[in-house]
Amino acid sequence: MAAKKKNSKKKAFRWPSYINRDKYIHSILYFLEKINNQYLGKTKLMKLLYFLDFGYYEKTGNSITNDKYVWYSHGPVPSRAENTLDYMNSQKIITRSWIKFDSKKQERYLANEKFDISLFTSEEVQELERVAANFENYNTREIVDEAHRDIPWILSRPDDGKRVGGYIDYELALYRHQSLSSVSDEKETEFLAKSAKFRKLVERTFKETQ
Repeated sequence: MAAKKKNSKKKAFRWPSYINRDKYIHSILYFLEKINNQYLGKTKLMKLLYFLDFGYYEKTGNSITNDKYVWYSHGPVPSRAENTLDYMNSQKIITRSWIKFDSKKQERYLANEKFDISLFTSEEVQELERVAANFENYNTREIVDEAHRDIPWILSRPDDGKRVGGYIDYELALYRHQSLSSVSDEKETEFLAKSAKFRKLVERTFKETQ
């Protein structure tokens, strides 16, 4: 009896219901359209999405793509970005390529469709513009270093020293200095006291300084 052939066909990606697919795709198209210079490879794109979503959450309590971000030692990574890029490439929304840049292989993307501004609110467009303007000339190392200085990534670091952690809580964006500066000292103290993650960080920092 002949052995059954394994189905090597890749399963079609199913978008999680919580993901805002159109805004996800067009956020990527925005960055590819506006700041696709020699620095915009895959790693930088992942960090741009992180600063976009967490920056917008800090201001409004909402994310733009609604993706979940995983803690990695090299910085936060959107959990569905790889699937989204695969989908965009398969649908010819983008063209994926690899080039040699700064002695390393860099994954790059070329937009084949235009960014659709009508999908976004004026506040969301402002956040896209802010992130693009802030990080346009950052190279990969610089934007990774910036992510390593960001409070949500710092507070989500695993205690066991692993290179991969869990999801980064969006609410940690509210602990950034810019958010807390507008809150009175009394409310700020109360706000931080309720955070188990913040208390954990204080305890760990205390131990490390002993």
